[in-house]
Amino acid sequence: MNIHSSTIEAAFSFISVKNPFDGVEVSTVVNIPPEGVQMLIDSAKEGARACRSLSRHERARVLEACASMVERDKDTFADLIVAEAGKTIRQAKREVLRCVNTLKLSADEARRNGGEVVPFDAYAGSENRQGWFTREPLGIIVAITPYNDPLNLVAHKLGPAIAGGNAVVLKPSELAPLSAIKLVNYLRLITSAVSLGHDETLIVHVGKDGRGGSECYPDVFREYGHLRLSIGLEDPGDLIADIRAALEETFD
Repeated sequence: MNIHSSTIEAAFSFISVKNPFDGVEVSTVVNIPPEGVQMLIDSAKEGARACRSLSRHERARVLEACASMVERDKDTFADLIVAEAGKTIRQAKREVLRCVNTLKLSADEARRNGGEVVPFDAYAGSENRQGWFTREPLGIIVAITPYNDPLNLVAHKLGPAIAGGNAVVLKPSELAPLSAIKLVNYLRLITSAVSLGHDETLIVHVGKDGRGGSECYPDVFREYGHLRLSIGLEDPGDLIADIRAALEETFD
């Protein structure tokens, strides 16, 4: 899982991943409760420093290598998606190809999306002036993904985050986490070849009963002050209340 995997497996319980059609257990994954999150965030901080040092061509190389490995093992990934998510094999194969495309597009952006020159002289009074900006790593990205596209939606989070030179704390759905774990293991294998001090992607299960519950978000907000949400939420009302409480506590 990550550099603390042996400690985690000894201390916490496991989630049973079952086939949604026949209920047969496919595999088990570690269930990390909220009290275990800080240990992983501390590890991610170290990973963020290593990721920030990667050049853009190295980030692109990591993503391209991962895309090639997923494409090579596309049938294995498709079978895993069928087993954990209940998709048809045709749907699963299509999702694997979309994942490959997502990783390749992210690699392209890692090379070219570095910033822009701002032509100040396009406006009167700013002749002989120009400006520029660069896109720099944020540090740690916390990504929470759903069950319905268990591989490609993970790639949608990891690809751009890695392209931007960030470390990632990933929480896939407890209903279908296996293809996400496999993808992260590929990234771990690749990043070990580019002299990273730590894994740049950490796979994490947070929240009660293995869910990325809203009780986790206030801690993240207090620590980093930056929160963006996408895809959708099961309990947006609870989340808004928790964020409001965190803001009141932070700025009281």
